[in-house]
Amino acid sequence: MDGNIFRFKQFCVRNEKSAMKVGTDGVLLGAWCNISSAKRILDVGTGTGLVALMIAQRNAMAKIDAVEIDSVAAEEAEMNFSHSPWGERIAVKIADFRNFAADEKSPYDAIVSNPPYFGGLISSDGRRFAARHVNSLSYSELLTKSKQLLKADCGNIFLVTPGDVKEELEAEICLQSLRVREQTLVFTKVGCKPKRLLWWITNYKCECVKSELMIYASPGVYSDEYIQLTKDFYINL
Repeated sequence: MDGNIFRFKQFCVRNEKSAMKVGTDGVLLGAWCNISSAKRILDVGTGTGLVALMIAQRNAMAKIDAVEIDSVAAEEAEMNFSHSPWGERIAVKIADFRNFAADEKSPYDAIVSNPPYFGGLISSDGRRFAARHVNSLSYSELLTKSKQLLKADCGNIFLVTPGDVKEELEAEICLQSLRVREQTLVFTKVGCKPKRLLWWITNYKCECVKSELMIYASPGVYSDEYIQLTKDFYINL
């Protein structure tokens, strides 16, 4: 296979056409989210389909909808799904999530998203800008729509975000009458500020558990905890 294909233990991801490539954020979210008992799952902004594929590998019973606004990326995700062992359980939906219409009789148990998060001026690469910038889908819009699509009083939302949006997102979660069940600070190395945050958000009462995850134990060497989290996916772990 060529350089545009990323190999995992049980599947491959072609990321030639999608504006957003395979990266650590998606791997973290796909490996960390607690979806073991979920039967219907929605992946918002699926891109290459990486997170949806990881979830399909982890949960043999779940049916997954993968929504993507970019038709080119959606085409590539659909190809990745069809070449995986779980293609029959993953459906691509080309749509703007803000206007996404789901089956009201079958709400989702869980919604996962590696959402856009960069602000600033519009890039000359319009597709990459839309995939990376909050201008295309704000946290408020993401949470509002997710809340509408979840099962009442038992739904879960899983996100990966930059570390510096902690207070902003916590305020928005409160405004939406949602709750944080788990919050994991992700550090790239000792002595650094958290680069990413992993969020488990619910629409039911719960206590918040806070934890930390270190990616590297030393330069170029993954930590034991990161290896334990991702060993079912990365070929060399």
